[in-house]
Amino acid sequence: MIRRPRRSLPAALVALVVLAACVFVAVSGVQYLLGGRPWLTFDTALDTVHGMTWDGVPVLVAGGVAAVVGLVLLLAAVLPGKPIVLPLAPSGRDETSGATRRSVHGELRQTAASVDGVSSAKVKLRARKLTARVRTGRTVTEGLTGAVSSALETRLDQIAPAKRPRVRVRVKKTRSS
Repeated sequence: MIRRPRRSLPAALVALVVLAACVFVAVSGVQYLLGGRPWLTFDTALDTVHGMTWDGVPVLVAGGVAAVVGLVLLLAAVLPGKPIVLPLAPSGRDETSGATRRSVHGELRQTAASVDGVSSAKVKLRARKLTARVRTGRTVTEGLTGAVSSALETRLDQIAPAKRPRVRVRVKKTRSS
C-alpha cells in the first residue's frame, strides 16, 4: 500500500499546450469561414514550411526541443515519485495500514525538538535513512546526539514503519565554548 503522487503538473502543461493549439486552429478556421483574415492563413503556413529543409536550423532546434520535452514527460510518467502514504508494519490482523509521509515527518521533527537541550530540529525522511539536524544552545553537547537518537528510535518503534530507516543525528551548537 504505497500511494504515489499524481503527475498533475506535467499532465496539466501538456493539456494547456494542446488546448492552446486547438483554440488557435479553431479561431483561424472560424475567421476563415466568416470571410475575415485568419491569424494564420493556409498559404502563409505552406510557404513557411515549403521554404524549410530537414537540415535547417529551425527544424533541428524544434526537433531537439520536442525530443527533450518528450523525454522529460516520459521520465515523469515512468519514474516513481516519493510515496505519499508510507506502509506500516503489519499488526496481528491481515489488514494493511499506512501513515502519510507528512504526518510521520512532523511527528519525528517534533520528537527531536522535544529533547531537553534542543532549540530547533530539522528532519529529512528518506526511504532508508532518517537524518535529524538539531541546534542547541549548549556549549557541551556530549550525550545530546544519543538522547535525540534514542528519542527518535523510540518514536519509530511506536509508529512501526514497514521499512525502518537508519537514524542519523547531527548536532550544531549555536554558541561556542
